[in-house]
Amino acid sequence: MQHQGTPVKNQQKTPFWMWMVLPVTTILGPIILIALAIFSLPYFWLYPERHAHLPDFGEGTPDDAARLARWRGRCARLTFFQRVGLAWRGSRRFRIGAA
Repeated sequence: MQHQGTPVKNQQKTPFWMWMVLPVTTILGPIILIALAIFSLPYFWLYPERHAHLPDFGEGTPDDAARLARWRGRCARLTFFQRVGLAWRGSRRFRIGAA
């Protein structure tokens, strides 16, 4: 004997606007995420001091936090073109551990 499923009695109709939202979100969602990724990669490449590092979360020693503050101070004085040059060359002078 086969078991028959019970019929659904309180099945609601899908609202008409839901059929418009689904295609828009499936098309625009990935496009927006790709655009954010394209923007964020050069941003963090040019402005490495603006994102969080471990001493910001209380990890490390007070000396690490002071060194990070000095490094951020040096980076904050750079112009846009100096940042591009340093990011392109990968200068070791502006690394966090540099004196």
